[in-house]
Order: sequence, then structure tokens, then C-alpha cells
Amino acid sequence: MSELKRIIEKCTECGLCVRECDFLQRYGDSPKELAEKFCAGSYRENPEVPYSCNLCNLCEVVCPEGLNVGRMCLQQRCLMVQEGSAPLPQHQPIVNAQESYLSDSTRLALPDLKAETTTRVFFPGCGLSSYSPRLAMIVYSYLQEMLPGTGIALGCCGAPSYLLGEQSEFRKMIQLLEQDVKRLHASSVSRSFLAQSL
Repeated sequence: MSELKRIIEKCTECGLCVRECDFLQRYGDSPKELAEKFCAGSYRENPEVPYSCNLCNLCEVVCPEGLNVGRMCLQQRCLMVQEGSAPLPQHQPIVNAQESYLSDSTRLALPDLKAETTTRVFFPGCGLSSYSPRLAMIVYSYLQEMLPGTGIALGCCGAPSYLLGEQSEFRKMIQLLEQDVKRLHASSVSRSFLAQSL
């Protein structure tokens, strides 16, 4: 069952999540009201609304029914992508960056050249690698010292595509990363997001 349907059926409109959430305070009196608006197609008039939730999951934590408005918003984003109304124009820089990460020229996978075999792969992702290439290499050097046989894979985990609702692009990136790891004959990747995604 979609989270939208769960919210419509199970939300008691107790207000616990609304008290904790700036997004809900701005866009609806309750998750149920917001779900009903989505169901009626309001996101077509205000497509930024599903993208305004930061998907923090606090609503699920405080909700007595365990309902998750963020999951509903993510499902709406996916629906919008399927309909061709998303990503939104303001998301174009993210889309462009994700497309570049799908090319072989922006990905790199290297075995541990100091060891005979590569048994695991360090995957810093594009965030750390872009923010501080030096820090990523310091961590990698430390891992090689502490865990000989650690290779490295540079690229993106696809989280921006996932968060935009572009699930097919996200799956492509995960598959490319899997291919890179297999090419190195490694059995593990030290990246919790990837482990959850696979």
C-alpha cells in the first residue's frame, strides 16, 4: 500500500507531527489533509510541495501510527517523474551532475596496488570527494594501512537522483558501482548507503 493511502486511512489528525514539522505547518493542517490534496492532484498546481519536505523521518518517529509524510512526498516525486512533470526546472543542475556521473570519464575504480588482492572497496561518494579530495585520500590511505587489500571507487551513489524521484537513474548508478566493485574482484564496499540500497 502506498504511504499516501496509509496516511488517508490511518492518520488521526492528532497534530503531533505538525507541531514538530515546519513543512507540515506550512502546507497542511495534517498529513491526512496533505495526502488528500495530493490524491486530488494538487501537486500539479504546486509541484514544489512534494519537494519541500526534507525527508527527515521525524514524522514517523512521533506518529503513534508510524506514518511517514516524507515517504509519501518521495512517492509523489516518483509519480511526478513518471508523468514527466519532474524533476522541476530548478533541479536541472542536479540532473546534469547526475548524468555526468553515469559516464566512464567521471568514475574510477582502482585495486589496492600495495596488496596482492583487493578484498574490499572504499567508496567515499561524490560528496566527500568533491568537498575535500585531500580528506578522501587521507581516509583511503588510513584504510589501506589498517585493512590491506582495500581498493577505491570514485563516483556517485545516486542519492540525488533517488531524492528527485528518478528511481531508474538511481538504479543505473548502483549497477555501475556494482560493476566497478566486481571488476576489482572485491567482496565488500565500505559505504552504508550502498549496502542499504543493494
